[in-house]
Amino acid sequence: MMIYTTSKKILSVIAGIVVIIWLSGCTTNKQISEIKTIKIWVIGPLSWPAATFGTDGVNFYTYIADKFNAENKNIQIQLIIEDGKCSGKDATSAVQKLIMIDKVDMIWWGMCSSETIAAGKIAQANKVFTIAPISSAPEISEIGDYVYRFYSDMETAKNLWIYAYKEFTNIALFTENTDYAMGLNTKLKWEYKWNILVDDTFQSDEKDFALLVSKLKWKQVDWIVLLTQSESTTISFLKALEAANLLEKFRSKIVWVYICSSDTFLKGAGDMANGMRCFDLPPLEYLSESSKTFIQEYKKTNTINSFPSRIVLQKETTDMTIDAINAWNYTSDTIKQYFENINKTNPRQWYFGEVYFDSKRNLVGLPYMIEKIVNGKIEKVQILN
Repeated sequence: MMIYTTSKKILSVIAGIVVIIWLSGCTTNKQISEIKTIKIWVIGPLSWPAATFGTDGVNFYTYIADKFNAENKNIQIQLIIEDGKCSGKDATSAVQKLIMIDKVDMIWWGMCSSETIAAGKIAQANKVFTIAPISSAPEISEIGDYVYRFYSDMETAKNLWIYAYKEFTNIALFTENTDYAMGLNTKLKWEYKWNILVDDTFQSDEKDFALLVSKLKWKQVDWIVLLTQSESTTISFLKALEAANLLEKFRSKIVWVYICSSDTFLKGAGDMANGMRCFDLPPLEYLSESSKTFIQEYKKTNTINSFPSRIVLQKETTDMTIDAINAWNYTSDTIKQYFENINKTNPRQWYFGEVYFDSKRNLVGLPYMIEKIVNGKIEKVQILN
């Protein structure tokens, strides 16, 4: 029998406390060691004419990451943000560092096609999962099985043709010299048979469109198809039309892709844009109530300078990714497998309706809308699916 003296009892108590503290420390250290950090690269044009899109995108993804991190203790998202400048060269140098040195787990965003094409090729070679909710050049579909995207020029061209072929006879085609716009230009010209009377390209920093616009004076043009990638170039083109006294003649015969929905464009163009048409995702007022509710909540702490519907599309991206993470998919390979399971036989119901990825990793099911600008507001002309 062991007899405890008072001193022995005290020593036993002290020893017990030490053991408890030690065990607690072990538990705390174990919990800390079990925190999983997922590195996600966010790339966008932050210092280019399309900087409004890039800034909106970075602000949104930061908001989502902060919200996720506040709600989760053992999983954290670390964003690594880079300015891609809508440049393949800048995206290439950035992605090489991020994959080789920073060891990012995935690439969450590409706005400009030139960024996504350049970064996507390197990501594919290194098996780093990439999701681009906005980049749309046809070449992206051919990069490989680690590169997914939501928005496709092939769908844009097809739906634009479905809408326009009965009305478009003789057209003038003006194209900004970017991967996105030139890819759409090629698709429109070679896939569909237009009677093109004027076919000109211009650089993204072009300010003087007087010479290009002057060609419209001597051609019997029925429609102007304008393929631009920023609000500033589109506004400069409209100003040139106005200076040449051609705006009234053509204002209701201009159609272009996605610029209409930008608040920055609507404010900058003012009355010049009245009567023009766009092909784009439906603006916020035509989306679901859940979309509107999310944007209302988001706007309490953030400003949207370009497209609310684009922010909703990016919310789809983050929802899908976070669902994959919550299902214990932390690596590029397991996240890719999660995305592969969203297919025609297993679609997903989202803000934009029922969608899935096809064999080329393009999202199928997004609605498109022909829009018309009337007194600074967007009006629906036709919904296309």
